[in-house]
Amino acid sequence: MNISSVGPFWDSQRRGRVAVLLLRRPPGNALSSLFCGDLHAEIDRMLGDDAVDAIVLGTALDHFSAGIDSAEMVQPMRGSKAALGALCQLLERTQKPVVAAIHGACLGSGLELAIAAHARIASQDAKFAFPETNLGLMPAAGSSRRLPALIGPQPAVEFLLGAKSIDPPQALDIGLIDAIATADVVQMACGFAEKMVAGGVPPRRDASKDGIALQHAVLAHRQTIKGAQLAVFDKILDCCHASLVFPPEQALKFEQTVYDDLLFSPQVQGLSYAVLAQQSLQSAPHPRPVPRGAAPKTIEQINLLGSGDLIQILALKAMAAGLGVHLVDAPENRLMNAVLYLSQVLELQVAAGQLTEAERDKVWARMRSSTQVADFDGSAIFSQNGEGGHWDIELSVSIKPVKTGKGLLVLPNQGPWQYAIDPAAPDHVFTGLDSLFGRLGVQARDLNHVSNLVTSTRQRMSQILRFLDSRGQDRNMVLDALSVAGLGSQRRLAPAKTTEILDAIIFGLANLGASYLRQGVVSRAKDFDAIAAQSGLFPRPLGGPLFQTDLRGPLVVRSKLRQLAQDAPDLFTPDTAFDDVIAKGRLFGETYAAPPKSMGGSSTPNRV
Repeated sequence: MNISSVGPFWDSQRRGRVAVLLLRRPPGNALSSLFCGDLHAEIDRMLGDDAVDAIVLGTALDHFSAGIDSAEMVQPMRGSKAALGALCQLLERTQKPVVAAIHGACLGSGLELAIAAHARIASQDAKFAFPETNLGLMPAAGSSRRLPALIGPQPAVEFLLGAKSIDPPQALDIGLIDAIATADVVQMACGFAEKMVAGGVPPRRDASKDGIALQHAVLAHRQTIKGAQLAVFDKILDCCHASLVFPPEQALKFEQTVYDDLLFSPQVQGLSYAVLAQQSLQSAPHPRPVPRGAAPKTIEQINLLGSGDLIQILALKAMAAGLGVHLVDAPENRLMNAVLYLSQVLELQVAAGQLTEAERDKVWARMRSSTQVADFDGSAIFSQNGEGGHWDIELSVSIKPVKTGKGLLVLPNQGPWQYAIDPAAPDHVFTGLDSLFGRLGVQARDLNHVSNLVTSTRQRMSQILRFLDSRGQDRNMVLDALSVAGLGSQRRLAPAKTTEILDAIIFGLANLGASYLRQGVVSRAKDFDAIAAQSGLFPRPLGGPLFQTDLRGPLVVRSKLRQLAQDAPDLFTPDTAFDDVIAKGRLFGETYAAPPKSMGGSSTPNRV
């Protein structure tokens, strides 16, 4: 094997007369327009090389391709699928066999690329799906034409409409792949390509050229999706029908035009925003735990009960950060083993040049040990096992129920630390954790924070529903309106009623979100929008209450709130955050976007 060249997002290798192109665009080989253009140029070069008889497409990462590039959803570009369509056409037209070697996720655009190849070999961990239908989007590189020819009309239409993934045995059964690798998938794909060359090329199967069967499948599925809220389902069937009546190039252009229309639609922009906001909420740290009214505390020492791995991790971090560590455990031999381990770690750091001997001595001077819990000072007590009842905060590698009046600190291998505290716990538990996070400089996520906000958002929604009921719009009418907007099963309601109900819900929740932003309870508009969607009461195609506010304009929404406030001032009197945003001539999504502050700090929101 020779490495021929290395591109910005790929490695090119030669294995005999087979060229191997390994995709390498972290984290998941998302196929952006730029990436597809780069791959197109390299594959074109390989095809023009007389020493290359076949090409294998694989991945240098954990996944073949996670599909759509989120950046091109956030800032859509017309014709964003043209580069992928041209790349797939290049694979389809070449006489040299192209074999896709697939492991991990092969989704959306990545699956379209694999379908355009002559053959596909999959590892046992591969997964195949078109998940973009969940975002109101569809394949747009020719799969509405290629997939029915590959696996047959009926299964192809079902697969294109559904977002569910299938595994290699299922993919092999319907003809989506040609073999399942029992060893290295790239090596097996190279052998498969060599056999194709020796045999004069195929496979590229044409499971059915029966246009009548495809037409029947399209008509049958039009009946099953009748009344669906997402426009994408009808559009997919339109593209399948177009593949029957248009030449291949025109069918591809039609598919890409339909994709662009969907991409720029309010429905897709709302869904895309909601999904990205949810991902952001899951990865973002949340405010630290000082309760309102509690005096901040500066800790200089922590008490550690026990001597397990998590105790040792916390002890090392605390000593390195300048905190004193009081370690208590019994029997004495277990305590001494932990102390010996900690001292060995420090010696290794000296040997590696990470610490000087003087620095080691300074760190070690912060450690003291004892077998008696009575020797603890007044600081919070951390325990790995919560044994004996003499602890305030239990250490864990996973989420557990929070004991009455206690706290939980989760120490994952990667990512921010997580915590949960019983609201009835004494203040020193809250303030102790808050000070600890500050001294160690670690990110921390409150496991209770989001769930509490979801609960309060549902309570606000209940208040809005009662208001609507008082206006003669009962619960069934509200369900109809939410359904029309994309929540639940399809129902029917007059457009005027739908608008009136949805506006009251959007404005009422947006007012709550504005209040949270002003107080610093959440720090970004998209965090509150994700919480509204997570409550299960806000239709994801609308994006979120503050997303809708920014679309309509904060000035317009403030005016609507003032009108509603005449009947329900407690719900709809505009929060002063509206005045702040309007005075700056900005939007909520622009104004509130900084990392969260401690809930014990100032109520002035963070701003960009």
